Amino acid sequence: MTASSADSALPTTRRGTAAGSTVALRLLIVVLAAALVGSLTPVGEHVLPRSINAVANSSGPWTIITFVLVYWSRVRGWAAALLAAIVLVTMDLTFALFVDALGGYYPHRYLAFWVFIALCVGPLVGLCASWLRSSQPRLQEIAVAAPSAVLIGEGVYMLARLPGLSIIYPVLSLVVGATLLGALAVARLRRPVRIAISFAICVAASVAFLEVYGLLPLVLDKVVP
Repeated sequence: MTASSADSALPTTRRGTAAGSTVALRLLIVVLAAALVGSLTPVGEHVLPRSINAVANSSGPWTIITFVLVYWSRVRGWAAALLAAIVLVTMDLTFALFVDALGGYYPHRYLAFWVFIALCVGPLVGLCASWLRSSQPRLQEIAVAAPSAVLIGEGVYMLARLPGLSIIYPVLSLVVGATLLGALAVARLRRPVRIAISFAICVAASVAFLEVYGLLPLVLDKVVP
């Protein structure tokens, strides 16, 4: 290698190092944000009014936060799947730690159960977040539908199966879910046919979420006595 070629290679090496540092910094910020969310969750349950305190510890908000963090990180594919699982597990762990720190008690069996759920669901959330940047139409349509499906499915579940709960958060979850679906569809899909496909996916995913979510209390009672 000549001196001139070696000199020309230096900027490329520096750019590669800078890019790697940027990715590492983004990942660190994502994990720290997840830890902050998990830590604030038990605080929110106590501080927020009873009519809306469900927002502090519900699947919808945690899923949306994970989706946004992974999308912001710009990681793709299986790296995004792994990152989302790490984010949800971090939230679970810091939530349990802060419950104990605030004088409560969070059984380790419950923690293990929700960590298992995070490891199962997290990769799906991460993949959908990364697919929002995909050039493949079908993947984009799934990505647009996914976060709204969780919000809508959880809102319907709370209204239909938790009659004693205040309707404020469930209705808010439905409204935010529908609004988010519309906003992402207009921003990413644009064409009416693609928007219709994403809408159909959202409806199907909301129904699936509703059914699976309804089984979790039964599984929790069996697995965690």
